[in-house]
Amino acid sequence: MRGFYPFLPFQPEHSFRETEDRIAGRNRWNGERTRDVYERTIGSCAIMAPREKAKEAKDMNEFESMDSSGAIYLTPNGYDALKAELETLTLEKRPEIAERIRDSQQHGEFSEDNNELDEVKLEQAIVEDRIAELKGVMGNCLILQIEMIPTDQVGLGSRVRVNDLDYNDEFDIQLVSSIEADPINDLVSSDSPLGTALMGHGAGEEVLFEAPDGKKRYRILTIAR
Repeated sequence: MRGFYPFLPFQPEHSFRETEDRIAGRNRWNGERTRDVYERTIGSCAIMAPREKAKEAKDMNEFESMDSSGAIYLTPNGYDALKAELETLTLEKRPEIAERIRDSQQHGEFSEDNNELDEVKLEQAIVEDRIAELKGVMGNCLILQIEMIPTDQVGLGSRVRVNDLDYNDEFDIQLVSSIEADPINDLVSSDSPLGTALMGHGAGEEVLFEAPDGKKRYRILTIAR
């Protein structure tokens, strides 16, 4: 078993009433209005500005200094995945949940103390929280250009082949921001114990880090973009 545990972002909580009131106005849009708002949000905030800003970074030192601005750096694949998720939640999942609540209330299938209604509202709250999180990321992200990813040492976006010295197990990972982390697909958060240990080290070096099941020793074999 690979010993890395990516950082999981905190999911804010909202009361059902707060969520219901907050969503009520949004769900008055028809399908075309919803898509128009979605496209303007993504088009103006997440595609043009981040790509232009990313191209301004001439080297890794300048790229690292930009991190102090609070921007979130995404790989091109990560950006596309988050954009697709936001589109699905905004244009499909949100209207679907609203329609389920509306239809059920009209047909009297829900009562005020019905657990099913609470479950649907909880699902609605989770979806709205995720939409808000993704919009925040897409409005404040920079897309990593290939030339910005170092190969002499591990940095954000690096594709790294490592050897678990305790089990003599070799495998490949990519260092990404926490919002992109997906251990099933070997995308390791730079904020995770393994990611933090690897950052700044070169091929041939060994790193030691603390995992929930004890200390781990990995050797960096190769670094690529």
